[in-house]
Amino acid sequence: MAPALSEKLDLLGWRWADGTLSSQGYMDGLSCMLQRHFNCSAVALWRIHGVNGERKMACLGRYRASGESLPCRAVLSEARLSSYFAALDDRGVYVCVDTGKARDFVTADDPRRRPDPPRAFVDALVSINGRPFGMLTCYQETGLRHWAVDEVTKLRRLGARVASHLSRMTPTVFGVDCQTHANRLES
Repeated sequence: MAPALSEKLDLLGWRWADGTLSSQGYMDGLSCMLQRHFNCSAVALWRIHGVNGERKMACLGRYRASGESLPCRAVLSEARLSSYFAALDDRGVYVCVDTGKARDFVTADDPRRRPDPPRAFVDALVSINGRPFGMLTCYQETGLRHWAVDEVTKLRRLGARVASHLSRMTPTVFGVDCQTHANRLES
């Protein structure tokens, strides 16, 4: 019997914790597992930084089903997307069936409003000690997608597993400073 997704993810986490896998290797492996399991067209990993009301999310990596790593320079601001951040805080997940009709994404600088946005996505919060640390995103680039309740639940559980892996590591892991990241993008 093939190991379950959570077992595979735990093996990845232990390899990362014992130093036989780099942070980038962990992110690549995690993204590949998510993409295959959820059969989505792309996966993104995000880091959340800051205090409530002033948080920013910086994209750490975006991957297509082909394994291709995509550019990911996005930084999302809570100031501009407050209802989205509030929904994440409240439920731990955000489900979008159609980005074209999502009311939470109406600002012009939202990367999901770019000319070729994904059509659907599901986000799951990664929280450590009750504080948002990051997020896992599964995208459907073409066509609407009604995410099944079990898919949303599974992604949320995997976010909790990722949090347990992160809690074994030093505080500098995935230590992307969103402000520095944003400044680099503007220059």
